[in-house]
Amino acid sequence: MFRALFIKHWVQLRTVRWVGFGLGVLLPFFLWTGASAAKRGWLPIPITDYSPTTLFGEALPMLSVLMWWGLSVLFAAETFAGDRGSGTERFLLERPVPRGRVWRARVSATFGSIVLVVLGHSVYLFGLFAIVDDNTFAGGHSRILTACAVGLGLALLGTIGGMAAGEMLRTPIQAVMAGAVLALLPIGIATLLAAVFQLAMFGDGGHLAAVLAPILPVAMFVMSYRGGCLGVPDGRG
Repeated sequence: MFRALFIKHWVQLRTVRWVGFGLGVLLPFFLWTGASAAKRGWLPIPITDYSPTTLFGEALPMLSVLMWWGLSVLFAAETFAGDRGSGTERFLLERPVPRGRVWRARVSATFGSIVLVVLGHSVYLFGLFAIVDDNTFAGGHSRILTACAVGLGLALLGTIGGMAAGEMLRTPIQAVMAGAVLALLPIGIATLLAAVFQLAMFGDGGHLAAVLAPILPVAMFVMSYRGGCLGVPDGRG
């Protein structure tokens, strides 16, 4: 039964995955076009000069990281609130299937989708950078690898935020908006704690915010589990 549920949600996310892959493929061309237009003064962006290495080795990874974060929220919101928005969740949960199994299938499909997209985009980014820079393996690849690591971290936050919002709200659109806020909340809280309580240090220069900030994603993950496995199956948690 888990396999059938996983396939159902995996197929449900198929369109969003293809859109994500398409955006990743087209993003370098949009970036190149935008930089060329800004250089000619067609856009209000102060760009006087650029190179393919700068675009594909610095600007493109940062934009890709933001795109991965947005896609992760979208994947989670669609998986956890999609059935509720279409009116099929109550029918599904009335079947003789443990609710925990439904929740685990949704989690697996969501994480599998975002990891697949991130890995595919990362290979694409590395290939582009290898084409425009002959010294890729001399150190340039480290920027791509760093972007992938940061992107996976933000995608994890986005997924957890979307999962929590998807269990509380009735439609995917609402879950996407609330999930984006929840996904940014740990970063905002950590930044606020580090700025206000600058002397809250421990060990070899570590800040207390680095310990407290991870508590919130864990709490949201637990909230998603309790809402999906123990709560009322109509979006009220």
